[in-house]
Amino acid sequence: MLSRFKPSPSSTSSTSHNQKHSYDSSTSPQSITSDSPSTPPPINEPHLLRKCDLHLLPALSWLNLLMFLDRMNMGNVAIEGIKADLSLEGHDFNIALFMFLVSYVFSPTLSNFVLTRKRVRPSWWLCGIAAGWGCVTVGTGFVGGRAGLWGCRFLLGVFEGGFQSGVIYLMSFYYKRYELQVRWNVIFGSSILAGAFGGLFAFACSKLGGTANLGGWRWIFIVEGIITIVSAIVCKFFVVDWPETVSFLSAEEKEVLERRRVDGDGLAEEARMDRFDAAAVKLIFSDWKVYVCCIIYIPISAVGYGIVYFIPTILAGFGYTSSKAQIMSIPIYLTSFVIVLITGYLSDRLRHRATFLVFACCCGIVGFSVLLAAGLPGVELGSRPGLGYGVQYMATFFAAAGFFVGLPLLTTWAINNWAGHYKVAVGSGVLMGAGNTGGFIATNVFLESQKPRYTLGYAVLLGGMVFSMCMVGVMWVGLWIENRRRREIGVRCGTKDGEGKGNLGDASPTFRFSY
Repeated sequence: MLSRFKPSPSSTSSTSHNQKHSYDSSTSPQSITSDSPSTPPPINEPHLLRKCDLHLLPALSWLNLLMFLDRMNMGNVAIEGIKADLSLEGHDFNIALFMFLVSYVFSPTLSNFVLTRKRVRPSWWLCGIAAGWGCVTVGTGFVGGRAGLWGCRFLLGVFEGGFQSGVIYLMSFYYKRYELQVRWNVIFGSSILAGAFGGLFAFACSKLGGTANLGGWRWIFIVEGIITIVSAIVCKFFVVDWPETVSFLSAEEKEVLERRRVDGDGLAEEARMDRFDAAAVKLIFSDWKVYVCCIIYIPISAVGYGIVYFIPTILAGFGYTSSKAQIMSIPIYLTSFVIVLITGYLSDRLRHRATFLVFACCCGIVGFSVLLAAGLPGVELGSRPGLGYGVQYMATFFAAAGFFVGLPLLTTWAINNWAGHYKVAVGSGVLMGAGNTGGFIATNVFLESQKPRYTLGYAVLLGGMVFSMCMVGVMWVGLWIENRRRREIGVRCGTKDGEGKGNLGDASPTFRFSY
C-alpha cells in the first residue's frame, strides 16, 4: 500500500531516502537488514506487526464496541417503553432514526479532513468525539419529548460519524494493502459483539427503572453513556497517534514501517497525494470508483440499519417476549462474528476481496428471500409449510451475515484501490458518509403498520442486495480493465500527461488495482 504519512517539511527528503532503499534478494522476508556493519540488529517484521496490533486494536475495538452499543440502543428502548413515555406516534420514532443519519452523512468527511489539514493527534480527536457521543447518549436519557429525542439523535450522528472513518484512515498508515482486512474486521467485529450482548446489557439496565423516578429505557441511555465517557478518557492514553510520533516504535522500526509499505506494494512517487489542491480535488471527485463503492455501500448499510434497529422487534413478532427476543438475537450476532473473522483472514491470505463480497450479498439475498416469502399477504405467520418461525429465525442469520461480512470487506476493498493519504482520507469519509444514506431506506421501509410482516422492508432490502452484488461485478470488471490499460499503454485513460505530476494518487500509471 502506498506511503500515506502526513505531509511534513521532511516528506521530500523522506521520499528520496526511501528510493535509496530496497529489499535485498538474499534478505529473509521476516526482516530488513543493511550491508553496513554499524546498523542495528535487523527488524523482525512479524514482531513489528504484533507490536502495532497490540497498540492499535484493543483500544480502538473497545471504543468501536461502545459506539455501536450507543447506536443500537434505539432498537432496545423501542421495546422498553420509550414510545409510550414520549408519546411517539406514527413516524415519530422513525424520524428519530432519520435525524441521526442527516448529520452522519457529512461528519465522516469533515472529521477526516480535520485529521489531515489541522494535524490533530488521532488520540485526542478519536477519544474526544467518543466522549462527545457519550455525553449525548447520557443527555438522551433525560429528554422530555420527541423534539429533544430528535435533537440528541442529530448530535449523536455528528460525533459518531467521524470515528470509523478516522480509525480506518489511521490504520492505513501502519499496514500494507493485504494486512488491513483481517485487522479492520477485528475492530469492526467488536460492533457485532455489541449487538450480541448489547440487548442483554440493555435489558439489565432497564431493570433500574423506577430508580430516581426514571423509566427503564432512560437508564439504558444513561448507563451506556457514562461508560463511554469514562472509556474515552482512559483510552486517550492507549490510542496511538501517527507512526512517526509514537514512542512504542524505535527510529529503525518507524523507518522500516514506512519503507515496507512503499516497497512491499511497489508504489512510486507519482502514486502519492500529499497536496490537497485543485488538481487533487478533481482527481478525487472524478474517480468513478468512489461513486461505485458508495452505490454498493448504500444497500448493504440499509441492511445493517434494518438489523440493528429492528431485529428485536422482528424476533418479538415471532411470539417471543422482549427479554426472550434479546436472548434469541445473541446467536445471530455471534455467528456473524465468526464468519467475519474467517473471511477477513482468508481475504488477506488470498489477496482477494470481490468474491467474498459476492458471498456476503448472496447471504443477504437468501435471508431476505425467506423472510419475504414467509410474510406475504394471505400467509399465516409461522404456519406455512417449510417457512415456520424456525426457518424464519434461520433466515435472520443469513440476513445479518450479508451486512456484517459485506461492509468491512467493501471498506477495505475501496481503500486498497485508493492511493495517497488525502485520497484515502476524503474517499473513506465520502464512502462512510454517503454510503450510510442506506439508513434512510431502512428507517422508512420498516413501517409500524406492517408489523410484524414488514413485507415492504424485506422486499426493498432483498432488491438492494441483488443490486449491490451486480455492482460488485461492475467494480471488478472495471478494475480489471483499468489494470489492463495501464499495462498496455502505461497511462490512465482520461489523465492528461503531466497533470498533477507527483500528486496523482491512484491515477498514477504505476498503481495497480486489487480485486
